[in-house]
Amino acid sequence: MSTIMPIQAVYDGPRVTVNDLVKNPTVVPRRILEIAQNQFISDSILRNAGSNDSGLVEFYQSTPLFANTSAAIRAEFGEYMFAQTSLGIPTVAATVDRGLSILISDEMRMRNKIDMVNIQMNQVRNTLRRDWDYSFFNLFLANPSVPTFAVSTAWATSTNIRQDILKGVKTVNNAVTGAQAQNFLNFFADTMVITETQKYNLLSSAQFNQIYQGNLADENLQYTGVLPQKILNLDVLVTKSGGALPDSSVLIMERGTVGFYSDEEPLQATPLYRDQPRRTWRSDVNRRSAMGLDQPLAAVILTAC
Repeated sequence: MSTIMPIQAVYDGPRVTVNDLVKNPTVVPRRILEIAQNQFISDSILRNAGSNDSGLVEFYQSTPLFANTSAAIRAEFGEYMFAQTSLGIPTVAATVDRGLSILISDEMRMRNKIDMVNIQMNQVRNTLRRDWDYSFFNLFLANPSVPTFAVSTAWATSTNIRQDILKGVKTVNNAVTGAQAQNFLNFFADTMVITETQKYNLLSSAQFNQIYQGNLADENLQYTGVLPQKILNLDVLVTKSGGALPDSSVLIMERGTVGFYSDEEPLQATPLYRDQPRRTWRSDVNRRSAMGLDQPLAAVILTAC
């Protein structure tokens, strides 16, 4: 008579061994792709411009949002005139191939060092995310076409945080591309990116929290300990301090409009394969992609925050 053992947690049933991973070569790549899913902030901000097969993406920076002429008024039997358009500055972005390999040695397999495999997968995920974040934020920080302005007081002690944010929103929403008249439908700032340090500055700011009084007292950030989903109608994304975005900088932008990414090879991981000279099994994890800002005026960098 067989005995059925109930499984109440993921650690209850038969334990996965390193030998199991080697015998099932797609388990490791599936796992690394799972834990890396939705880890790239660039994919949340930039629009997907589709794949490319040349390694280069040609785009035009600061292309006007309107035609050079107004819409034609057509008389009976007449025809509409062709739109006269302009393009921005021709620019090229090249794909960059970043990757790392996960190694399982024969010793790890024989001694069942499963924790070493898990550590490697987490480190590979974190490293790829960090390096893509540096590349993404550098698009803004190193681009002279992205507007910047210095806030009057650092946010750790500032009483003007909301005014600083509103000034950033105004800079984006009032930006003009091209020389067309009545260029009134331009960008619409909808996203703000801050670091963990600035998040805590917002949470601890008495001035920032003063609107949460009376019947809104239970929404006070110092009480809840969390940021609202929107601040001044901006979605707030938080990135780690000490990383690619300096604590002294805050990004405000129109998500999707500001730039793009194009994958020549989306994030992928190979099944485990044998590397006999080194007596290891390995899985190669990589992403080959290009990024670019084709509307840099749809963003602004607040500095000295």
